[in-house]
Amino acid sequence: MLKRDSLTPPEGRKPDEVRETGKDSLVNTQEPQHGQKEKEKESPDADKEVRLRASKDGSKGSKQGKPQSLADLIRAIYTRKRLSLNLSQSDKRLIRSRPKLEPEECDRLLQLAISDKTLERTRELMLLIMEFSDTPSVAKQLHEFSRNVLRRHPAFSSRSLAEILGNHPDGGNEDYAVRALTSQNFTSLPWPEETAALKKKKSQQCQVNALYCFLLWLKENKGVSLEWILSQLQSRVWGPLTRHHRTDSAILKALMNTLDTTGVAVMFSVLERKVADCNQQMEDARIAQEQAANRAKDLEAHLNRLMKQLDTAKDQLEVLSENIVNTKRSHENEMAHMRNDHETLKGRVLRCLREELLLLDDGLQALRRDPPKVHVMLDHAERVIDGLKREVNRIKGDN
Repeated sequence: MLKRDSLTPPEGRKPDEVRETGKDSLVNTQEPQHGQKEKEKESPDADKEVRLRASKDGSKGSKQGKPQSLADLIRAIYTRKRLSLNLSQSDKRLIRSRPKLEPEECDRLLQLAISDKTLERTRELMLLIMEFSDTPSVAKQLHEFSRNVLRRHPAFSSRSLAEILGNHPDGGNEDYAVRALTSQNFTSLPWPEETAALKKKKSQQCQVNALYCFLLWLKENKGVSLEWILSQLQSRVWGPLTRHHRTDSAILKALMNTLDTTGVAVMFSVLERKVADCNQQMEDARIAQEQAANRAKDLEAHLNRLMKQLDTAKDQLEVLSENIVNTKRSHENEMAHMRNDHETLKGRVLRCLREELLLLDDGLQALRRDPPKVHVMLDHAERVIDGLKREVNRIKGDN
């Protein structure tokens, strides 16, 4: 976990002093005990000479210490005693008018940036990039310069971080890179032989500043969202600070004694917007739930109506099916009766015709005799005619 100093000013120190010396302190800002002051000096004399020489070289092109070019701006950030650098609109116009950074001058400024072992001033430089978002030529060069500073710093010497800073296609994702950066032991970074390692307090500052710089670089280069950056800061920087501020009195004390009221206000505004968004999402979800419930009720009622219609249709289908079965059975019975009647009628008619044919045949035999017996033929003919008439009448009566 990354550590940071308490929001309350140390006892016995004026607020102005805290603003200058304890702005991003990661641990207790009390003076070191006797016998440790000399031991905790970390900036070698060579770094001081580099900053002094760069300051003298840059003063030739600056008027009353105000940066008049992009190179002056970078030089001022790394050589000023105070960390904050407030630029007026006229200063920004001057810098925009001289945005070019020559290669030789860039190399000298990169050499100067080596003295920023805790990345405090590099963080300030990367924050200034956002003020030149409307001037791509300036923002691009500042972005490239800060990337080169980070690549030269030992905190970013691991292969995974070097690949991401180098925009390597095989570089890991952002979460893995942040874990790789913050999981290092910053008291034993691979500094050059002539450079002393950072002590605990400075290593904590370096760890937080390295995270700040890397998140800013990811925002500009990878386009990560503000929510993702805030979640990383919450889990790795701000979260551990809340352990000792759980009661109402502790929370109020921390908020009332904080010097960075702008940061508190911004964070409160962000949280307020997030709470408002969550409330809106909850309200939208509630309305959607009500609409879904009403829709479910309507569908249930519609389903019940359809089920009733289906039951009615089933009943009607059963009745129709039964009617069809009965009709089919009745038809079969009728067909059987009709076949029987037909066979009966057929047999009767055939029998009648045979009998009448026999009578006619006998009558013809009687006519062929010598002498012919005409009265026999007439008798048989009359009997045939009467029999055929009776059969015709019977057929008509059956119909």
